[in-house]
Amino acid sequence: MATVPGYDLLSNAAAGHPSAFLMLLILLKATCLLVAALGAALAMRRASAGSRHVVWLVVLGALVVLPLLAAWSPLPMQVLPSSFARESGSEAAAMVEYAR
Repeated sequence: MATVPGYDLLSNAAAGHPSAFLMLLILLKATCLLVAALGAALAMRRASAGSRHVVWLVVLGALVVLPLLAAWSPLPMQVLPSSFARESGSEAAAMVEYAR
């Protein structure tokens, strides 16, 4: 297996490098997609070759789009304001203290 000298994907992801972590997530998602396609193709053993080819075509198309979707996936979405979260957290801590 060829590796780039001085670059270890797992250690960089563990160190908190966002690009290494993103690549590791893409690799994991791609592996899951390919395993699911393999399972579907094996389940469709008696189906026509055309239908099995459609399964692989869809999965290969999804693999092409996967890095783009992975780059967009961590969309920031705030449901509650941060001040409300801090207040509710302190109220929850007070309720726990009161219950004791």
